[in-house]
Amino acid sequence: MAGDEWHDFAETVKVVRPERFLPPPTDDDLDDFQRRTGFRLPRGYRSFVTRFGPGSIGTYYPIDVPGRRGHGPHVDLDDFMRFRDKLIADGIFDFYDDPERARRLVLFCDTVNIDRVGWDPQEVTDAEAPEYAVYLINRSGGPVKRIAGSFHEFIMEYCLGDRRPKQSRPRREYHLTPALPGD
Repeated sequence: MAGDEWHDFAETVKVVRPERFLPPPTDDDLDDFQRRTGFRLPRGYRSFVTRFGPGSIGTYYPIDVPGRRGHGPHVDLDDFMRFRDKLIADGIFDFYDDPERARRLVLFCDTVNIDRVGWDPQEVTDAEAPEYAVYLINRSGGPVKRIAGSFHEFIMEYCLGDRRPKQSRPRREYHLTPALPGD
């Protein structure tokens, strides 16, 4: 996507800043995650998190970022990956209709209710960028549901668009993650 792919987000969503908040990850944080995991982060995600930082869309969709270890699996992408690995070891993903896909998802969002969201590294939708299909899984098992073809589509069309019933759409706000004492 040419130009500023997050211009529409910045223009239509109120960014809510607590008095102290976590800064965006650096390119080094993102590159380090890629080196350690072997997973190339999507371009749309990289540009989003380096611009806005960790936070939640309408307090419902927390967007995890690398480099925030100790902040837990609702903030730090590495902590979330370790949590995912524990779920795999415990056999939780065996309860999905597509357990292989569920196991390979790179989870980046764990909603406040019951859903987890992640990229399928084997379903590349733009090899050059790269971008990957985004899937939603329920914490208790069931369908592995494709909800977007890219991170940008996930944010703009699934989270903020009309793909969800109006009563379940989050407010058009992005709440930056507060800093912890000592940050």
